[in-house]
Amino acid sequence: MAEHFAARLREERERLGLSQKALGELGGVSKNTQLAYENGGSSIPLDYLDRLSKHGLDLDYVATGERASTLPGGLVLERHLPFRHASPNVSDDSLAIPMLELGYGMGGAFLDGIDPGEVMRHFPRDFIRMLTSAPANQLCWSHGIGDSMEPTISDRDVILIDLSRDAIRMNDQIWVLAVSGIGMVKRVRIKPGGDVVLKSDNEHVADYPVGQDELTIIGRVIAVVRRL
Repeated sequence: MAEHFAARLREERERLGLSQKALGELGGVSKNTQLAYENGGSSIPLDYLDRLSKHGLDLDYVATGERASTLPGGLVLERHLPFRHASPNVSDDSLAIPMLELGYGMGGAFLDGIDPGEVMRHFPRDFIRMLTSAPANQLCWSHGIGDSMEPTISDRDVILIDLSRDAIRMNDQIWVLAVSGIGMVKRVRIKPGGDVVLKSDNEHVADYPVGQDELTIIGRVIAVVRRL
């Protein structure tokens, strides 16, 4: 079985277009350790895989060989909102990514009339690639509002959203989503029976159960930037 995990890990690295050294760095290991993982010479730690999942690695595929993975209860929550933008490269060293001044509420913000290409910001390619391997036209920045995701995300923190993450396959990650047309930033937990619960990191904010038909996925929060 170990050789299957190793082969699928190698396939995922090649799919992402990364060298062994580059993927190892994202996972917090050396090139030699990465090589050992891919050759089946060393067991693959879960914390290493979890780190790589934040950079586009398909954890489900590495673990099971299946890309259409489900959460407990056979549930895969997929995005139904067509939310994409054209983000042209400015140069080989720069990427253009839109900044959405909509204030995705960590309470709530209405999503009507959003243009995801309104304000483009230019970023060094190397900086973005430290955070994610997702294509630039699948990324956008926004701001959080409120304190329900404290201390993880504070009021007016800048968040980077990966729009290519359109299916929730792991509990308790932070997602940008809409509930009945209102945008939110929340952790999502799927219970064994299939019930969906939106969770805040602020211990004083209660959990928020929602129906599957009310929930629209926009993307996953993959980075938070704040002033010190």
